[in-house]
Amino acid sequence: MLVNLAGVVWERYRVVLLASVMLPLAAVAVDLLDRLGVLEGEALALTPSSPWGIITSAVVHGGFYHLYGNLQSFSFATMLVLAAFMLSTVLIDDSRSAARTHVRAFTAALVLSQALPALRLYVEAVASGAHVVAYGLSQVVFGLMGLLASTCAALAPLAALTAVEERVEVPRLPRAVLIASSSLLISSLMLLAVGFQEFLEALGMGMPTANVRGHVEAFVVGLVVGAAALGWGYSRARLTLAKLRRLSSSLGVEEARRRVIMKISRMP
Repeated sequence: MLVNLAGVVWERYRVVLLASVMLPLAAVAVDLLDRLGVLEGEALALTPSSPWGIITSAVVHGGFYHLYGNLQSFSFATMLVLAAFMLSTVLIDDSRSAARTHVRAFTAALVLSQALPALRLYVEAVASGAHVVAYGLSQVVFGLMGLLASTCAALAPLAALTAVEERVEVPRLPRAVLIASSSLLISSLMLLAVGFQEFLEALGMGMPTANVRGHVEAFVVGLVVGAAALGWGYSRARLTLAKLRRLSSSLGVEEARRRVIMKISRMP
């Protein structure tokens, strides 16, 4: 069973799993090459003369503690997002199309949370003539936090919807309520936390040059991407419930529920 589950997760979420490994490896490799003098890390950072840094600056860091903090946060955020995606498939639909939507949302949050704030910073630096050097994976981390927050916020009504409208048995109802309340709590805490500048500066490893504005922008990007993706999921849940009602009228409630549940829980 566990082997089968691992195979399904790898098949459908390999992009998420590979990103959780490849990005940290790239950051460690750049830091090591910089220390050995083989590659100057600042060459990949974002400066007015290096527009490629809009993307490549994510793998450049200012020392061991900056690197360690960002990699730890990135790995944790990635695993939480993956867990939220898998939970949403239980509440909505475990089809390949649902997994593809999750992967697209993850990829969009990963790329856009890095690129959009960095692009804004680059344009401002070029326009003002200021010498700006920006680097670090923290914007991606905040983008994933935004994606996680919106995913958890969407899971709360989905859990309640599943519990009430699909007539979940009484023993399973507390589990659905727990999922709904904990998801909403996580989402609310993350939204509140990101609202405090001190919290942002702490996540920037206390560095006075931490790009606080970029962190907030990346978080908002993740929120928007997640809201768009989970909006699709909510619509999917409503369609599933509508199908359940249609079948109930002709087959009876229990037979209709059995068929719908078999379809949702079927493994490829």
